[in-house]
Amino acid sequence: MEANIHRDSNRATVALNGHFDMDSIGKFRDACRGAIADDHVTEVIIDFAETPFIDSIAMGALLMLRDRASETNKSIVLSNCNSRVRRVFDLVDFGRLFAFR
Repeated sequence: MEANIHRDSNRATVALNGHFDMDSIGKFRDACRGAIADDHVTEVIIDFAETPFIDSIAMGALLMLRDRASETNKSIVLSNCNSRVRRVFDLVDFGRLFAFR
């Protein structure tokens, strides 16, 4: 998987490309680290448009990102989830924890 970050005023978008699983956690964390550290960013968008699969380890990384973001008053938005990825999120009730677009 690749994780590319794009900044636009107060938003940072982390575009994921490929399977988001245990093997890609490091790339994900590296991409998100800069967005969380940037004082101008208030919203971090995780773009799943090119992500066909997510596993439980990756979901744990999203929860840890959410915790770190809340410490700096940033929000996390999950966007462009395909039906398979969204179904996984719905099964574990991520809708209570994250905003979706």
